[in-house]
Amino acid sequence: MAAPTAMAVAQPGTRHLLTHMVDAALLELEGVLFDTHTVRADSLNEALRAHGLDSLPSHDVTLRDLVALRAERAFSQRLATRGAALRVGARAFVDDAASQVRLVAVTRASRDDASTMLRLAGLSDRFAMLICAEDVLDGKPSPEGYRVALERLNRRRQTPAQSVLALEADIAGIRAARAARVRCIAVGPIEAHWAMEADALVESLVGQTIQSLDLLSRPGQERVQ
Repeated sequence: MAAPTAMAVAQPGTRHLLTHMVDAALLELEGVLFDTHTVRADSLNEALRAHGLDSLPSHDVTLRDLVALRAERAFSQRLATRGAALRVGARAFVDDAASQVRLVAVTRASRDDASTMLRLAGLSDRFAMLICAEDVLDGKPSPEGYRVALERLNRRRQTPAQSVLALEADIAGIRAARAARVRCIAVGPIEAHWAMEADALVESLVGQTIQSLDLLSRPGQERVQ
């Protein structure tokens, strides 16, 4: 956040009457809508054990890639059988936002995994498009995913970056959004020095709307809620 000394604190649950033209919201699924941390950790540990390791190797790139591939497969299997828990406030936010703007997932997850999470949560029809791991050469913090999303949105109708909000849950996602010149709201617990790089910070999506996030993240009015 550009001016931390001038940061104000908004009251939780406030619904702002002042509106602004937001045309699309770009969301990371993992960490913002779904709690996948434990599933990811369990999948990585399974992959490490399969290779007789306690941690990722720092010098053997080939072995590191093999572990990562096995971990991704384990993650997909766990999602397919158990799903992933929605974060508090996520469903209400998505339902409300989808009735007003175009929702786009810009996610680290594969297309199959993203589709599985949304399908099991009953949210598939809320999203206009998915930008997934297969759609980019470089993952976050590269802005490529956001640029692909903006390009595809613009094919349907003109969508300036200023009319887009991004919701991210870690520093890689925040930096990706900012590099694409998209306003970014950090969601959930995040290190303070990382959150400072976002335009706004909310502890959760409970009580939040597109309008409230728009107001929180406007230039010169950076806030924490």
